[in-house]
Amino acid sequence: MISIKETHKIMISLLKQEVSQRDFENWLYTNPELENHLPPDEYLELISMNFNGKYAYEDIIIIIERIINVLEQERLKGLLEQLIHNKSEVVRLSEQIYNEYCFGYTFLRDLAIPFITTANHDEINIYGNEEQLLEMKVMLDHEAQSLIDCFMEKDIFLTGLYEYTDNRKEIKDNE
Repeated sequence: MISIKETHKIMISLLKQEVSQRDFENWLYTNPELENHLPPDEYLELISMNFNGKYAYEDIIIIIERIINVLEQERLKGLLEQLIHNKSEVVRLSEQIYNEYCFGYTFLRDLAIPFITTANHDEINIYGNEEQLLEMKVMLDHEAQSLIDCFMEKDIFLTGLYEYTDNRKEIKDNE
C-alpha cells in the first residue's frame, strides 16, 4: 500500500523531472489506492488524462502542483497539531518547524523564533532547549492553533512548494 508521503515524493520527483512521464503514468495506474490519498477532482483529471497528448506534461504539472499544495498543507497542519498534542516531542517538532521556516514558510516565524533563540549550539549542531520551550508551550500551542485556523479559513494558502499567500488581517495592518 502506498503512503501519502510516498505519493508526495513521487509527485515532487515528477516536478523535478527525476521521474519520467511514462513512469508516472504507470505508477498512477498501478496504485488504485491513490484515489483515497488525492483530492477527488484532481485524481479524476489524472486518470482521465491522455498522457500521449502534445501538452500532456504541462497539463500533468498543473494538476500535480494543485495536489502538492493540498498534501503540503495537510502535512503542515499535521505538524502543527503534533506540536499542540505532543508535549514530549516539543524540541523535535519545534526544530522541524524552524527548518520549514528557513526553507520559506515564513508564516511559521512566531513558532520558529522561540526554538532558535532558546537553543544551544556548537559549530555543527543546534540543540533545542526543552525546558525553555516547555515554559513557552501555552504560547506555542496558541500560535500553532492560530495557524491551523488560518489554513482552514484560507487566510493562508499554499501556491507552490514553499510559496504561499498570507491574507491575515494583522499582517496587512503591520505593513
